[in-house]
Amino acid sequence: MNTNIRKINLEASSIEDAIRRVASELDIPESNLEAKVLSEGKGFLGIFGKKLQLEITVHPERAETKITKKDSNDIKQEKPVDSEINEEARIELINESRVFVDKLLSKMGLNVTTHVTENHFISIDGEDAAIVVGKYGDTLKAIEYILNLCVRETKDIPRIRLDSDGYRERRTANLQRLAISAARKAAKRGIPIKLEAMASWERRIIHLTLQDSSDVFTESIGESPERKVVILPKVNQNEVKVRPRRRMKR
Repeated sequence: MNTNIRKINLEASSIEDAIRRVASELDIPESNLEAKVLSEGKGFLGIFGKKLQLEITVHPERAETKITKKDSNDIKQEKPVDSEINEEARIELINESRVFVDKLLSKMGLNVTTHVTENHFISIDGEDAAIVVGKYGDTLKAIEYILNLCVRETKDIPRIRLDSDGYRERRTANLQRLAISAARKAAKRGIPIKLEAMASWERRIIHLTLQDSSDVFTESIGESPERKVVILPKVNQNEVKVRPRRRMKR
């Protein structure tokens, strides 16, 4: 018996409606869900608005297998630069990338210097390093994106990563706090929590922070650049709360 099977009790006008709602709420295929009618209520005067009391069973085997396949891409993309190419090629790629970044920042008129870190990041330091980061790290991400378009010959080569003014360290700490806070909320409320769209290395931090959690598990949904992490509660024979649909204003 799988003790991780979830039982969701809710009221709906039809089985199909309930399946759609739960599948949308948990962001899983409808095929992962099984519905059972507990009772059939009566609406006003026994005619209008008849509702069904339903129990929806979520089969985690299929859902979590899909999650593992999707999220493994986020983690694989963060391999060290030398994991798939030899040492000589790695050094050449890093040096070429650093020259590219130096030229680009020089054309931007910024007072900064670059160096290669132990984990093969190109780090940007200096008086204008904070400018390179930009609001919410957007400028740094844009430069990194352009760099990889120009320097990487194929997608098989790991991405070159940039850092500036210690941004990644601060962002990592913030993401870890965010992951823990969102996990507590998901576990307490019994509902999935969707985070903002993130880069692959940021999603990886969320996954790794919560990978050993006994209360929640994570998955990535969507396509880049709008791909985001969803934190879902682990429930054992308990109800998972499903938010009621909003009524359309007439």
